[in-house]
Amino acid sequence: MACSFKTLYSFADLRARRAFKLGELGPVSKPARAFFFIILDQTLQVVYEVLRRITRAYLYFLQTKSIHMTEKKYPLSYRTVYFQLKVDNLDRAKQFYEEIFGLDVTWYLSPEVGWSELQLPGGAPRLGLNSNPDSGGVLTFDVDDLEESKRYFNSKNVETTDIVDVPDMVSYFNLSDSEGNRLQIVSDPRETTK
Repeated sequence: MACSFKTLYSFADLRARRAFKLGELGPVSKPARAFFFIILDQTLQVVYEVLRRITRAYLYFLQTKSIHMTEKKYPLSYRTVYFQLKVDNLDRAKQFYEEIFGLDVTWYLSPEVGWSELQLPGGAPRLGLNSNPDSGGVLTFDVDDLEESKRYFNSKNVETTDIVDVPDMVSYFNLSDSEGNRLQIVSDPRETTK
């Protein structure tokens, strides 16, 4: 593409010189003609540089778009990811994140159940507020198939807890990463009371 810009530059320069030579612009003094060529040259250099930068930016966009638009293959089918925080008062914490950070509540269960989710910026990640006593600081992966996920982790020699079923709400199991941080894998409830 840079070659075509240089060709454009050369063509404009050649056309202007020809116009002066053939007298198409009428009688022009030599200083005026020299000034015209200086301005033409500077203008064409600026246009050439702008077009070169636009081309570079466009090529960069195409490269990054192809990197980010490529669908990454994960070993499990994740629906979303959220990070749970332990809270003492669910309603107070929910109000804090709504009013101070402007987050939208995507799911709210009563303080008796002790769970609320808020949408974090960027789309997929969520913030989970959990008022249950044994909760807090857990990176949680919501998956399509809980049993398949458990088999996957076991095949990688990662110890997991038994699946816990909370009827009509959620099914989950826990595991730890290589540094001892607790992780949780959740899915739709396997048990329903209806």
